[in-house]
Amino acid sequence: MAEKLKSLVIICGGTGGHFLPGLSIAREFIAGAGKAKLLLSGKNAKVQSEIASGYGVTSQILPQSKPPVGLYRKFLFLILSIRDVVISMGKYRILKPDAVLAMGSFNCIAPALAAKIMGIPLFLHDGNARAGKANIMLSKYARTIFLSFPPVNSQKFHCPFKVTGMPLRQELLRGKLPRAEAIAKINDIFGTQFTEDRIFILVFGGSQGASSINTTLPEAMIKIAADNKIQAVHISGYHGLENVTESYSKAKFPHLAIESSKEMDIFYSAADFLFCRSGGSTIAELAFFAKFAILMPYPHASENHQEDNAIHFLSSGDGLCIHDSELNAEKIRTVLEDLISNKENYLALAAKAASLAKPDASKEILRSMDQSL
Repeated sequence: MAEKLKSLVIICGGTGGHFLPGLSIAREFIAGAGKAKLLLSGKNAKVQSEIASGYGVTSQILPQSKPPVGLYRKFLFLILSIRDVVISMGKYRILKPDAVLAMGSFNCIAPALAAKIMGIPLFLHDGNARAGKANIMLSKYARTIFLSFPPVNSQKFHCPFKVTGMPLRQELLRGKLPRAEAIAKINDIFGTQFTEDRIFILVFGGSQGASSINTTLPEAMIKIAADNKIQAVHISGYHGLENVTESYSKAKFPHLAIESSKEMDIFYSAADFLFCRSGGSTIAELAFFAKFAILMPYPHASENHQEDNAIHFLSSGDGLCIHDSELNAEKIRTVLEDLISNKENYLALAAKAASLAKPDASKEILRSMDQSL
């Protein structure tokens, strides 16, 4: 239990990569008898608020800001930020937090500045190996920036930093199931007929999906000569399920295509190999479950930060990286056949990823904040 930190506001702006780690920290803090509230902003704020409520975490939605790109939008962002600072200050007067933790993105700037103006200790968290521009700017006013991975641009920070890891969902932290048990659970939940003797491949591109992955992976798996040795779960992301399902219509191997899932711990436990993007949460999850992954960094991520995340993961000696410019069915087919032919060698490498895991990230962040007050 924290000694000084009793009430905490966590600002989550933008994507699930900001929201889910913030929610995990809030749940951990509440479990230790603390009081936590989320301030949400961005196009997904309403859905995120409903998700948080389902875990007993209260939240408030702030006005959404548009990215400050271009002269006009920068001017508009400045004007609206003044409004949002005033709104945030009003909320802090009611909530009276001992500290404010901002999880990154430009949506966090106004409420973070409001905390600084009111003298509330400000802390930051960044989910990538390359800290974002918003966090770099806000580091001028923060006591500490907590990082998921060793930073590649720490020279730009204006405050101390600490590598605590990426806070993972409590459901994932329940731990890895035995492979056979995980496969049996998937069959029970989804009515599939996966078996222990086939190589289990897990494919996903994030909550929004990835058209290049959704197109290429089914085509490649259908083409391989050893399709009697594989089985696959493909998580399409929102809006991609229909096309992915159609792509697997000619597959002769056991497969499951779904839009999203809350059973990721079971899928990770069952999987032998993964094909996925390299967002911060994904990298942390791969390390926690010690999996061999073929990473395909999202090429349009800001400042190419998924490339830096991938480099960090590969530093363990585990995994492969395929860039989007190289992504085609023939390339994936070649990689798949190599994985099948050398299965045991690649599975042995997977254990190296565990050296990167930091499962106590939420606890460490809260402990560090408390000690800093």
